[in-house]
Amino acid sequence: MVSMVRSIVVVFVLFFSLSARGQLYEFDSPEPLPFNVNSDAQEAMPLLSHDGKRLYFARALYELNVGGRYAGHDIWESERTSSGWTRASNTDLRFNTKANEAVIGVGRDGNTLYLMRTMPDRKVSGVYVSRRSRGVWSEPELIPIEGLESQQSLGFYMHPDGDVLLISMRASDSHGQEDLYISLKSSYGTWSKAKNLGTTINTSGFEISPFLSDDKRSLYFSSNGHQGQGDADIFVSYRLYDSWETWTVPRNLGEKINSPKFDAYFAMYGDTLAFFTSTRNGRFADIYSTRVREPALQRDVIPLAEEEIDSLIGSNVARKVEFSERSTSLSANQRELLWYIATKLISQKDVRIMLVPSSEDDAEITNNRLNSIIAQLAGAGIEGSRIRKTEDPTKQYARLNHNPDRGEVHLVLIR
Repeated sequence: MVSMVRSIVVVFVLFFSLSARGQLYEFDSPEPLPFNVNSDAQEAMPLLSHDGKRLYFARALYELNVGGRYAGHDIWESERTSSGWTRASNTDLRFNTKANEAVIGVGRDGNTLYLMRTMPDRKVSGVYVSRRSRGVWSEPELIPIEGLESQQSLGFYMHPDGDVLLISMRASDSHGQEDLYISLKSSYGTWSKAKNLGTTINTSGFEISPFLSDDKRSLYFSSNGHQGQGDADIFVSYRLYDSWETWTVPRNLGEKINSPKFDAYFAMYGDTLAFFTSTRNGRFADIYSTRVREPALQRDVIPLAEEEIDSLIGSNVARKVEFSERSTSLSANQRELLWYIATKLISQKDVRIMLVPSSEDDAEITNNRLNSIIAQLAGAGIEGSRIRKTEDPTKQYARLNHNPDRGEVHLVLIR
């Protein structure tokens, strides 16, 4: 029987860069959220609901917290309306106590909140979940997590799917002051023991405030152990081979996001909007927002001659990656091919790689395939700024007379 193979066709497009090398995303200058959200106290851990209408965050050292200024941090929320953010409130969230509470994850349905609740004299044995029914949040239920050791420095992030929990803590196998760990939910509903993410991510300093992208491939976190701008910077690392143990070298998000002071709790939504916390303008942390976009292609595109292509990657090297039907994972041969291409191009700083998928493929599957390829190339040393997804290839490459066959995208090498 002939197997169904869809050539994703991944397509690599190489072109000459006339501008300075940037990063995978560009950020507008961050702006602090208005006084309806930020106060003269300390705000941190901003998380947005899936519909983009409600912002949850933690506020500390504030007189109106349950128990007063020194009782712990409360969960606060603000709603986004046509006229802006409403005045934040902590009164509708019945789970605020004199302990430390924070939202660590928001379910896709908007009616599920994952919570952290810690007290100085009580061992932390897990995180909590609360569900809203008819406008009322349920009493938080414990989700037991094995391997939580730190009681002093502890942080969490739960993915909207509710199956991946990232943890920051100092444990017996930590490499530094505070490391990042992971716990995964099995098909039986049980959670794995917290496992260290390894030395690519963790350093002798601290790694905190993890955030996982919606496709579960990009890990954002704050660290003072990787080279940065100041006290703590925000970094991104990409997951390789569908593994939770292999990551690319973390990349600093740059001076628009990071400052000489404390920057952390980065969260990005829809690849267009991000929130984070910073002390750049004062003693206490405030919440900032910034618009996100992919770098614009402000350069001419000139196809390379066949002889140039051969000299770069070889005349007999495949110029597309094929996937089995509905598969999004790279095979060993595909990883080897991409690694080989990367080694040929890694020193060619004027060359970029454009991934041009078939317009006939399922959008979600195609995106996951492209992310697999990006992660593999990044792991081989190609900077994210040199890798880009294209839009509709039939439109973008009309001037190149490029019309990919159904189910595939060809390698187009251009300057």
